[in-house]
Amino acid sequence: VPTFRPGPRYYYTEEGVEAAKGVYEKIYKPKNPGPDDWTKKLVFGPATEAPDVADNVLYDGQVADRAVESLRELAKSDEPFFLAVGFIKPHSPYIAPKKFFDLYDPESIPLADPVTLKTDGIPAIAMHGSGELRRYTDQQKRGPIPEADQRRVRHAYLACISYIDAQIGRVLAELEKQGLTGNTIVALWSDHGYHLGEKSLWGKTTNFEMDTRVPLIIRIPGKEPGVHKSPVELVDLYPTLADLAGLPVGEQLQGTSLSAAIENPALAVKSAAFSQFSRGSKRGYSIRTKTHRYTEWIDFKTGQVTDRMLFDHRSDPHESRNLIDSGDPFVPANLSHHLSRGEGWRMAGIATKLTLGKPFTDQMVLQRDRPNRIWGKAPPGEEIVGTFPWGQLFSRSNENGFWVLNLPAFGASTRPETITIRSESGEVQMNDVLFGDVWICSGQSNMRWKLNDSLEAEKWIAEAEKLDLQILNLEPSIHPGGVKFPLGQLRNTFADNVFESPGWEKLTAENAGDFSAVAFHFGRFLREYNPDGPIGLICNAVGGSPMEAWIPGESRNPNWLENAELPKWVAGRARHNLTNWIEAGSAAPTPHHPFEPGFLFDAGVRPFTKLPVRGVLWYQGESDATEDGAGSPPIDPKKNFAIHRRLIESWRMEFGDEKLPFYFVQLPGLNRDWPAFREVQQQVDLLVPNTHMAVTLDAGHPTNVHPKNKRPVGERLARLVLKHDFRRSVVADAPRLIGWV
Repeated sequence: VPTFRPGPRYYYTEEGVEAAKGVYEKIYKPKNPGPDDWTKKLVFGPATEAPDVADNVLYDGQVADRAVESLRELAKSDEPFFLAVGFIKPHSPYIAPKKFFDLYDPESIPLADPVTLKTDGIPAIAMHGSGELRRYTDQQKRGPIPEADQRRVRHAYLACISYIDAQIGRVLAELEKQGLTGNTIVALWSDHGYHLGEKSLWGKTTNFEMDTRVPLIIRIPGKEPGVHKSPVELVDLYPTLADLAGLPVGEQLQGTSLSAAIENPALAVKSAAFSQFSRGSKRGYSIRTKTHRYTEWIDFKTGQVTDRMLFDHRSDPHESRNLIDSGDPFVPANLSHHLSRGEGWRMAGIATKLTLGKPFTDQMVLQRDRPNRIWGKAPPGEEIVGTFPWGQLFSRSNENGFWVLNLPAFGASTRPETITIRSESGEVQMNDVLFGDVWICSGQSNMRWKLNDSLEAEKWIAEAEKLDLQILNLEPSIHPGGVKFPLGQLRNTFADNVFESPGWEKLTAENAGDFSAVAFHFGRFLREYNPDGPIGLICNAVGGSPMEAWIPGESRNPNWLENAELPKWVAGRARHNLTNWIEAGSAAPTPHHPFEPGFLFDAGVRPFTKLPVRGVLWYQGESDATEDGAGSPPIDPKKNFAIHRRLIESWRMEFGDEKLPFYFVQLPGLNRDWPAFREVQQQVDLLVPNTHMAVTLDAGHPTNVHPKNKRPVGERLARLVLKHDFRRSVVADAPRLIGWV
């Protein structure tokens, strides 16, 4: 059906037309205006009008006419159809045919309930001056809205509701008349709520319940009526309609299908709903759970939370009293974590069937000799049964659908095992699971450098299958090279989707070439000299990434691009990547990027921090060694040492292992001012416990920051592990100056 949108004319009474013409001439200053020129522009005269006209003289009546005509045509075909019917009212100005005004006694129209006027402890940033109403010619520009005007506006709002109800009725009646009711899904919703004097506000543009909550009614042929009371969001509507129509629901969609809740209205599909609204340089991020609403206002310039609001809907459904400075401090702290600066919606979905957490796939390696855990989601309250070769474990999904099975420590596997997880809503399996040693291989481009691009690649790829290694290759979907990222990509880059991976795999000739050459040679050498037990290698390195991107932080700056702590080269490259966003004049927060402080930790490390690992292999520093890349002076050594220590200590804290081994690569020889950074790396090796450095000064290239000979790098890391972790008598540590004469 072709798109249909009538013109912008609002007014039809003599008084309304004259007022609108006056506004038109004042704003547009036409030299020779025609009598109807004003109808071609969106101009605001009075806030209310009751013209004595037929329904289809006004915009929404014309939309209903076109919808009825479309249904008559669609009924002639057996093809499936989708018809979107959008009505404007009851949006301001509040105009409807006079007969709908006549349904209400103007003298009996109530004003806002006094209980809704209270604003105890509510910060000024959360409010507004009701400019949406005051822009109309018949409204007071400052001060309280007079009671007579309040009553008139509320009367007109009710008339508009009745007018739209009649238009919806016309469309539904035609659907039934054409015999389409029995096989057509109908959804009714609104885009936002409205204040009509509550909190002395008129209009929308807040994060309060009155503006963010809207009706959602879905009618499905043959389905008994029901009411679902848990939070859902408008972003859920598309996947729901697709699901109900038997269409695939893509994983890229940001919403959750509500079809399971339609089948069982008591089933929660989300733990919370989210909204946001900007005011000047600040944005309010709001989360609504079944019991509370919590809102944070963040200043984009400083990255700081400036104001907070907490409302308990069990005792204060009108959100009249801000509890942020009273009551249990755990509540706002927990909600703030869940809100996650506006991105908590990505974690709010409650599973409608049993699923495993992201780290768990076939051919996975779990760390031997340590307690492990397996987690996932299921409908709330389901019993979870894990079946292992040695027996069973039991758990139950919590109110948000999360479940965990805690495994005891196991020794190294002698054969692959199958793990089966069952619940009322389904069954999942992990096949060919092994218990062995897991190593995280992280850093920037020299750790990411593929075996395909390294020396003697064909020789080593041919030997890959013999090594009996398991790999998890996390490939970044967004590469911070000298490119300008498309706006669409920037708007959809988040910590949970920036890495792409086929899951755990056995190393083969087919996948070895795309895996890290350093990690490959590390695993090869370790297997050769320590043949016992499975080895699992996780590579999450990202080219060009600074250390700051790998340090966890809960309070990152939404204007992170201006972070003075970032090396100039890093900030400059990121700014180039974000050119399209900058030139579009997009409002903060700055899009996510692999160079954003804390982002890569959240994306590539945090998913594994609930699991034990044997240790970390770290090859990074090129982006942090000098102030502005090649030819620039070195960064302050004290600062660099502090960043190194902070990274190592923060990873140990997140993994819950204060002795987590860190094996790192000292930067190789290159015609850059790197000696000061190498000295910092040596100080880390000397002063930070359980760290060990592989010296590669002789394995570099005088002009190429990416030397292709990765074999000695991987082997030297493996030698350090053999000596310090496995207590083997091997030559591992580089010569160290202990004195001179």
